[in-house]
Formats: sequence, C-alpha cells, structure tokens
Amino acid sequence: MLIVDEEPPVTWLLPVRNGMPHLPQALASVEAQAWSNQCILVRDNGSTDGSSAELRRWIPSRIRGAILTGGPLNLGESCAQLVEEARTEYCARIDADDVARRDRLQRQVEFLERHPEVVAVGSRVRAIDEHGRAHSGHGWNLNYYEKDGDIVHDLLVRAAQRHPTLLMRRSAVLAAGNYGPYGRSEDYELQLRLAQVGRLANLPEPLLDYRFHPGSFSQAMPDRDRYAYEVRAVLFAKAGAVLYGVDEAVLLRLKRREHPFALPALLTIARHLERRERIGLMQRVLSRSFLEAVRHLLADRDVVSRAVLGLLRRLRA
Repeated sequence: MLIVDEEPPVTWLLPVRNGMPHLPQALASVEAQAWSNQCILVRDNGSTDGSSAELRRWIPSRIRGAILTGGPLNLGESCAQLVEEARTEYCARIDADDVARRDRLQRQVEFLERHPEVVAVGSRVRAIDEHGRAHSGHGWNLNYYEKDGDIVHDLLVRAAQRHPTLLMRRSAVLAAGNYGPYGRSEDYELQLRLAQVGRLANLPEPLLDYRFHPGSFSQAMPDRDRYAYEVRAVLFAKAGAVLYGVDEAVLLRLKRREHPFALPALLTIARHLERRERIGLMQRVLSRSFLEAVRHLLADRDVVSRAVLGLLRRLRA
C-alpha cells in the first residue's frame, strides 16, 4: 500500500513486464509532467530484463511512489491491484513503452474538474515505432470521437478510448467493479461498465506517444486472432447488456455478425440510448458514429438490414 503525507491529485498506474529498453523514457515523461502533484504505482510482474533495477533507480528517489511485486498477474489483474492500492481519486494509465506529453495530466485533470459527470477522459495518440519514429498506428486515430454519445456508439465495436491515455476517477472504476481478470480486452470491458456509471470523453489532441513494436505489452490485435475476438465478443455481450438495453444473446449474435435480421435489435439499442441522451431517434440513427458501428455488426446474409443501412447512409450524405 502506498502511504504519502498528503493525497496528491493523480496516481499513475503502470503495469510492467520486461519493459526495457523503453521504460526509462516512460518514467522520464512522468517525472517531466507540468502537473507536479503526482505519484506512481508500478506492478512489476516478474520482469527479467533489468526493469526491476531500473524502476528502483527512479522510485521513490525521483518520482514519489511504490513498486508492487508478487505472483504473476495478467494485465487486467495488475491494473485492478493498482487501482485498489491507489489513494487518489484521479488515476492515470500509462504503459512501460509509452511517452506522455508534458501537459497530459494538466489538460486531463483540468477537464475532469470542469466536467464532474465525466468518469474517464482519454486523448488521441501519436503512434511511434520502437525507435521513436512516426508510425501508421493501425488507424488508431480513425473514427475517433470526443463526445459521450459518439463514444457509446463506438463501444458497440471496440474500445473507444485509448487505454494508456486514460485519466479515470478511482471511485467510478470501483463503482463499476474495477478491472476484470482478463489478459485481453480488459480495457474494452471496463469502458463498457464505466459508461454505465457516468459519461466518457476524449480530448482532441494527442497527449501520448504510443509505441507499436513486436514486444509491446498491451498491443494485441484481437480482430486478427479468432480466439481473442471470441473472448472479446463474450465480454462485450456480458458487459454491454445493461448499457444497450438488449440481452446478452442478442448482443453476442450482433458482435459475431451472425444475427439474421439485426435491424430490430439495433433500433432497440438506439431507443434505449435515448434515455442516456435525448437527441432524437432519427438524429441518432443518422449519426456518423452510429452508422459506422452498425456497419461492423451486420451479417453478410442480413440483406434487409444492409439495404436499410445503405439507405440511411445515402440520407446522411
């Protein structure tokens, strides 16, 4: 447990498993933050590459904080332990190979202070490769949404907030049940539950350099992995039933793109989301974020729903 003289506004949550050689750059970006009231909690998950010694060179002499160790945990379990041990309301995620922009905490804390209804705020990322050079980023900034209504539509398809960019309210994470014990899609599943506790938001600017490389701890592409995609679909159906107002079985068929006639279920979802934010049913179904999400949920054989989607896209144009 981290004990401090007074509770600082922000605790960084950093799970590490063999974070070298990029770990020092991540820690340096934390140390350099313009927002000085910060500490860090690290879960060293059995590193064997010198990460443990590197962490001790920084914590607590240069960055106030603590290093947690113990038996092997997956990413979701590691993050859950870090949330439990944190003693500040604001908790910021970062990974061992990421680089936070100097004003990241300042921008995000100020946003949450102005918007008490928002429980988690993310940002765009600047994708970099293992050498720090610009990277395509696999389209991470495509179909990027800043407002809660669009984010909830996007959650029908994927994690709509980039996990290592998040600044979260600890009380909301705990109210949502904390991170689940999952090694993959733990961020997606948590965001679906956080959306049931409060509003979600993204800032327009990139506040993090996100590193894409073969050894990246959290870089999983579940859409390219059949087993991982199935796990993701099951987690989505279970966590999303309350948020979207349809039962798990229907959501699972939508996510698997197996529903023979998805249109009624999608209209039920749209009507249910009107309870969250009243913008009008037609405006919702014609929104770019809703139409884009629907496109990823329709089975190839669902010709009627696909025809309706095409009509709606033409109406929007």
